[in-house]
Amino acid sequence: MKINTVIIPILQVLWSHVGNVEGACNVDEHHPENNGYFIEGINGFGSIVDPISDSKRRITNSTWQAGISYPDGALKYCEGVYCSETCRNEGCPNIMYGHTCSNIRFCYESGSGSDVWMMPDEMAMAKCDFSNATQVCTETDGEDDDCCNFSVEEDADLKLYLFASKAGCDVGQKAAVEIADFAEVGDACFGMGLTTSRIRKCTCNYEDREMSTLSEPCHSQFVSGCNYHAPELGDDKSCCETGSCVGKHLDYNDPIGMAVEDDRKELCREDIPGRCLTSITGEDDCCTKTCKSCGTDINPFFEWAACDKGNATTSVGECGYGGHGGRYSKYECDFSKCEDGVWAVSGDLYKDWIKTVDGDNYSKTLTMLEAATELDLTLLESAIKRAGLEETLSGPGPFTLFAPTNEAFMKIGDLEDIPSAALKAVLLDHVVAGKFLSSDVMEMKEFTTVGGKTITFTLSEEGAKINNAPLSDTFDVEVSNGVIHVVSDIITFTIPSGACYDMSSHTCGCKADACSKEKCDAKGGAWTDQCPSHCDAEVCANGGIETKNMLEVAEAAGFFTKLLSAVKSTGLEDTLSGPGPFTLIAPTDEAFAMYKFDGTNDELKTLLTNHVISGKLVSEDITSGMEVTTLGGKVLTIVIGAESATINDASLVLELMDIQASNGIIHAVSSVLTFEVEEEKEEVKDKEKEEVKDKEKEEVKDKEKEEVKEEEKEDVAKEEEDNSAETSSSFTKYLNVSVLGLLLFACAL
Repeated sequence: MKINTVIIPILQVLWSHVGNVEGACNVDEHHPENNGYFIEGINGFGSIVDPISDSKRRITNSTWQAGISYPDGALKYCEGVYCSETCRNEGCPNIMYGHTCSNIRFCYESGSGSDVWMMPDEMAMAKCDFSNATQVCTETDGEDDDCCNFSVEEDADLKLYLFASKAGCDVGQKAAVEIADFAEVGDACFGMGLTTSRIRKCTCNYEDREMSTLSEPCHSQFVSGCNYHAPELGDDKSCCETGSCVGKHLDYNDPIGMAVEDDRKELCREDIPGRCLTSITGEDDCCTKTCKSCGTDINPFFEWAACDKGNATTSVGECGYGGHGGRYSKYECDFSKCEDGVWAVSGDLYKDWIKTVDGDNYSKTLTMLEAATELDLTLLESAIKRAGLEETLSGPGPFTLFAPTNEAFMKIGDLEDIPSAALKAVLLDHVVAGKFLSSDVMEMKEFTTVGGKTITFTLSEEGAKINNAPLSDTFDVEVSNGVIHVVSDIITFTIPSGACYDMSSHTCGCKADACSKEKCDAKGGAWTDQCPSHCDAEVCANGGIETKNMLEVAEAAGFFTKLLSAVKSTGLEDTLSGPGPFTLIAPTDEAFAMYKFDGTNDELKTLLTNHVISGKLVSEDITSGMEVTTLGGKVLTIVIGAESATINDASLVLELMDIQASNGIIHAVSSVLTFEVEEEKEEVKDKEKEEVKDKEKEEVKDKEKEEVKEEEKEDVAKEEEDNSAETSSSFTKYLNVSVLGLLLFACAL
């Protein structure tokens, strides 16, 4: 009963696959012996070589007798190494396999009681009911030289054939043989022979074995395929000993090899990694080769196996077979070892592949900043970098990021027009400390952001939202340091305080005509809490006039902490908290971070007073070229361009102008004002004055020298005149004496 209930459904399935083939069995297209018919022994194969085979084919075992257990279609559980999961766990029908153009042979002695009947169905065979059976062989047919044969023609039905002996049926003398098409079986085995490693060793005819393990027709077709691609070696067969003979299918210089390789490359996927095996040496390359560069045109022993699976967490891919578990185990390529190759894990080619085959795990290997790039959230990525949050959002976390889309960022204008400090404040209110998946968000509903605000999850007919921002279909993107949920708007906060943000000029204001959400909306502005100063209820009740002094406003803004610290250290608190009014030119924290001051506290105080103007100077009253004098006595020049404005050498932060305070107004600048130019001018003037004085002194000296020279000239002239007179007198005396001497001399003569 057990056999019947198990066999019936199995055999019904097998019987359902019935088809027909046409043609006649012959020695040219089928078996070269027995008029084209292969011999299939009803008892499988023997343990010796068939004496008429020249390729060590196993001899068939055709013994048909009672007491032998034949495969009869009953379930059998496989326990071998290469069992399928189904046959191992659920069992598979135990049957023999035959094919068209074969003789199923039954050998038995006359008088043994054996005969052969074709049973009509599985029920009849299970019950050994021969009432509708057809006799195939009598009790004496099995002792002939070629025994009794049931010929399966080429056009035979492809189905399960059931055989039994009347006398031995009850003790297991019955067999189930499933017939397959010879063409399919033969072609498959021929194809295996075309690429077998036996070609390299010149052992297509099993010269290295005592006997083939293949059954017919697979054995004959396998041997035929092997010999078809075996190279013509001539007298030099040295490659046979080293197993390095190149078959025709691997020789790119052979027409067969060229066609095989060219056809293979037509099917290559260059975007999928794989294992390039050098079969003769066993060397593997998972890093530097692609399908096309691992071909027989480069090396006849190259074998390519594409990866069909990948694990983004471990960077491992399953690429063909022949792993550490044996030839039938998957080979694993470890791409983490590919530092510089084509398939390096840092390369785009690997990333594109791994996120296709293992997208969920791929995102888990990325930081939030890297994931933003992968999700094409380019403006979010730019905002994170501009706000200086790269290191934070690439850190260990974990964080939950509600990531605005590019379209959401475009609603607030050009990111370059928004101060980095303001961007940072906005982004921090999109980040929650901890990892919260969508299920957690729906359950907990309220969260405190890293920026200190409260955000709320709601679900209504309009969909799921975080405050005002709708959640998109991209959520639960798990990354290495948290999770990302994409939202289609910038998250805003409905709180009593806020300010009117002018989207055309990118400035915040708390003027009387825009001191509430309603008034702001009417002016076409956006009421938001992201402005540096808020028009809270007290301000609006005061007619839009800020009640906090400029130091209190600067502290609330959060952008001027270094300026406030400097004000306190120099004792200017009382001044800037006083009635004023003042205009404070306020360097941001970024400005002070770039400024290197190494002077005294008094010099710092002087520097700060040169950032304060007496009176309230609003942006509407500023004109290009205007000059104003600071409390420190320096003159500041304001220049207004098409898209920017400067005070001396510092750029005004347009988004942080006109910050109202009870005692004046604040305009932020992107750098600390310096006055080196003026000092240099003074030095030049002083130097010029000194040079003038020196020149005048030189001129006086020169004049004095000239006067001295003139006096010297006069003295010399007078002296010369006196000398001339003396000379003349002496000469006269000399002449007189000489004449007298001559006269005396003459008398003496």
